[in-house]
Amino acid sequence: MLPRAHRLVKDKDIERLFAKGRRVSCSFCGVRVLPNKLAETRVAVIAPGKLSGQAVIRNRAKRRAREALRPLLPLLKSGHDMALVLFPASLTVPLPEMTRTLRSLFEKTRLL
Repeated sequence: MLPRAHRLVKDKDIERLFAKGRRVSCSFCGVRVLPNKLAETRVAVIAPGKLSGQAVIRNRAKRRAREALRPLLPLLKSGHDMALVLFPASLTVPLPEMTRTLRSLFEKTRLL
């Protein structure tokens, strides 16, 4: 679980992020980024039903994505909202590779 200050949970904020945010993607996830006026960067990890019909598998994928994100969180620039939308390939990607790929995505979006 991410620290409370770094969680993006309100539907209104997530809808604004999807409406106005910038999108970057890789083979296993898509990232939406939008600046906010807060002191911290907030993250939502989203595993849609298309990922799997079973909640157990979707929850496992979200836990793995949060774990890959955890070492990068202190390095991210503050003041952004971010949504990580997982694709089916996220179920098979090894955790170190997931972390490396997220790092390169964040560099592409200028968050690192």
